[in-house]
Amino acid sequence: MKAKPVILVVDDQIQNNELLEAYLVPEGYEIIKATSGEEALQKLADNQIDLILLDVMMPGMDGFEVTRRIRQDPKNKLMPIILVTALKETEDRIQGIKAGCDDYISKPFDKMELFARIQSLLKIKAYNDTMSNYRKELESEVINMTDELKQSNTALEEQKAHLSAIINGPNDILIFSLNREYRYTSFNDNHRKAMKKEWQIDIQIGMSYPECITAPDLKTAALRSIGRALAGEHFIEVQYQPILFVWWELNWNPIKNKNTVIGTSVFVQDITNRRRSQEIARGVRREFS
Repeated sequence: MKAKPVILVVDDQIQNNELLEAYLVPEGYEIIKATSGEEALQKLADNQIDLILLDVMMPGMDGFEVTRRIRQDPKNKLMPIILVTALKETEDRIQGIKAGCDDYISKPFDKMELFARIQSLLKIKAYNDTMSNYRKELESEVINMTDELKQSNTALEEQKAHLSAIINGPNDILIFSLNREYRYTSFNDNHRKAMKKEWQIDIQIGMSYPECITAPDLKTAALRSIGRALAGEHFIEVQYQPILFVWWELNWNPIKNKNTVIGTSVFVQDITNRRRSQEIARGVRREFS
């Protein structure tokens, strides 16, 4: 991510775009504006965008369809997208999540909540950009060492294969939101699959998130984190799950209706591969130093 993040603001109402621009420019963001879905896709293709604020209710191509088309491009798989909408029904939010959005903010929105959500997603994008560059460096390092040794070292080849498997593994973001009763109000497909795989539970809207976690220690940690978020705290934590041998980075965000916290949204990143890659790279360097 650049020193001055670029945000694409998309709304068919020019005054809404200008309002967002007035909010965001003083905060250090560069703004590119579009007034239709078609124009938004063209601006995305022509510019280096860091995040998209996308209105849902637009004539012609609505925000859901724009989101789906953006996600069809592999290079925009992890592009942060916040849907800005007056829609409040759960099914509308689920439709947006299925289309591929990362977060919602409802009109009329709170300016500080908007800043918090933007900053949260830009942190995730910065992390993903760093990891992408790190992978390229590791791949280049492995290739150079392989050329020098002329593939004569079997141990190095095994390490390279292991490292490649880690580097090229999936890097999906898990997203879910809970109400004040700790029950699901939305989740993306990645989170649903993860819960199915790890806890053998097919989660549904309305289910209690803590009750889906059968490990007592992990349930206690989850309850503590939810309590902090519902108290209005925005924070990022790293959690190791010894039963699953997985490291998670969890980004907790309070969901507010005006000044009242009504729930929390959570962005979860599996960072196990990053930690393993670092250990393997250190081992390779020690062996050939």
